[in-house]
Amino acid sequence: MNDFSLPCNVLVRDISQLSYQEWLEIRRSGIGGSDAAASLGLSSWKSPIELWEEKVLGKTQPKQDSEPMRWGRLLEPVIRDEFAKRTGYEVSVCRSMLQAPQWPWMQANLDGLIEIPGRGIGVFEVKTASTFKDSDWGGNDDSQPRCPDAYALQVAHYLAVTGLEYAVICVLIGGNKLRWLTVERDVEFINSLVELERRFWQYVLTQTPPPVDGSLACAEM
Repeated sequence: MNDFSLPCNVLVRDISQLSYQEWLEIRRSGIGGSDAAASLGLSSWKSPIELWEEKVLGKTQPKQDSEPMRWGRLLEPVIRDEFAKRTGYEVSVCRSMLQAPQWPWMQANLDGLIEIPGRGIGVFEVKTASTFKDSDWGGNDDSQPRCPDAYALQVAHYLAVTGLEYAVICVLIGGNKLRWLTVERDVEFINSLVELERRFWQYVLTQTPPPVDGSLACAEM
């Protein structure tokens, strides 16, 4: 599996070779998957104005990881390997920063790529969640796992950038429950997302602060 064969641009082939400051500067040049919810006013962690300040003014979050961020990063290869063992599907790490050819402000740092026989290659995304967030992922109903809105926007953004048809999100809940679900490409949803991100990016290009209440734009989705 080779991420460079995807129908999208490669901004950086290996982000692990970048310094922290270099990585921040490249991120400022576009909207990443983890920015998607914030750009629409749907993030619990960051407002549209805070995201705008990052892109325009260079304001950044502290370099130090929080405990959840650090453990999420440390557990990512463990989760990926266990998922591959349980399913038999091939999963590879993606170290590239990608860019949508049609929408150059859209960037993507994928956790990985998955190949499912008969389906081809898809996006693979890893998450960790506390036990208190179990209900956000479907609770005890393993037959109907759910994807939290912010992550649904993130993978829709990734599908827009890569042109791929599906994504698999694998989450470790409470450190002892592994769940995964498939998100299919939804052209109508992606088109709406692209248009709303485009509007946000116009605020960045014109250096005009976005409305404080980003939820007005979200009503169109």
